[in-house]
Amino acid sequence: MYIDKWRNNGICGGSDDSMVLIDYFRLKNKDKYALSEIIKDANIEDLFGVRPMHESSNVNCRFWMNEEHTFHADIDIPLSLIIDLSALLLQSLVDGTVVFEDEGLSFSVTAEKRDIGILVAELEGALKEPQLYYPDFLLDEFTKMRDGITEICNELKTYC
Repeated sequence: MYIDKWRNNGICGGSDDSMVLIDYFRLKNKDKYALSEIIKDANIEDLFGVRPMHESSNVNCRFWMNEEHTFHADIDIPLSLIIDLSALLLQSLVDGTVVFEDEGLSFSVTAEKRDIGILVAELEGALKEPQLYYPDFLLDEFTKMRDGITEICNELKTYC
């Protein structure tokens, strides 16, 4: 896959938050997702595009895993979700499909230019002031991911 260069270097995928996202896709079991739908299902649609995520001291990023809203999984670091969604969207934009053979998943993610711009703005904000987006104890990890996040951000910019 196009995004393997980032997946294999720990930029996206592999975290507990990434596994929540994989579980979400597995449970929804669809061929096509709109970014706006994923954001809504993650319970951050009121924040997305309204103000930077770091400005909310109580970001409650919670995926409802069923239609009845009786089962959920929390995302610990909302920026991790933004990075993963950015990479998955980029994969869809470049190759048309995201395939996780190990998980038996194949789907695409679509987005309006406005929503792509919001992802880019969040990534740029994190690159500028990572301490506002990432917990202090993980800032060293963020520093290692900086170049990959910059690449994802720059490539997404070409689609806004």
